[in-house]
Amino acid sequence: MSGGPVALTREGGLAVVRWSAPPLNLFDEPMFAGLEAAVEALEADLPRAVLFASEGKVVSAGVDVRTVFSPLVGDAEGGKALWRRLIALTRRVEALECPTVLAAHGLCLTAAFELALACDLILAARSASFGLVE
Repeated sequence: MSGGPVALTREGGLAVVRWSAPPLNLFDEPMFAGLEAAVEALEADLPRAVLFASEGKVVSAGVDVRTVFSPLVGDAEGGKALWRRLIALTRRVEALECPTVLAAHGLCLTAAFELALACDLILAARSASFGLVE
């Protein structure tokens, strides 16, 4: 599975979910949709293990507030639906019945940090840093 900012590849029993949306790997609609599609494919054909990783200088500088949150200003139901979607994605990763690892080499904020916390293991380089805006 590839196309858009997220690609799912398999090598033997290992599945790799890799995203690339330079320069900041911001989580926007195509990123969320790509991750949801990758997790759906993993659920349908469970590998022995999954590695989540990104390309570029940062894992992710967070959610693209211009395209994800700005349209929801004043839309409480839309905001609730978005949060339910984000929580559902992390819960689906947590529920995968195989080891899951997130490789972090740089800044890992908000949605990417939530994804990291959903994994069984975080492999963090010395240059990695994590955070939530709240």
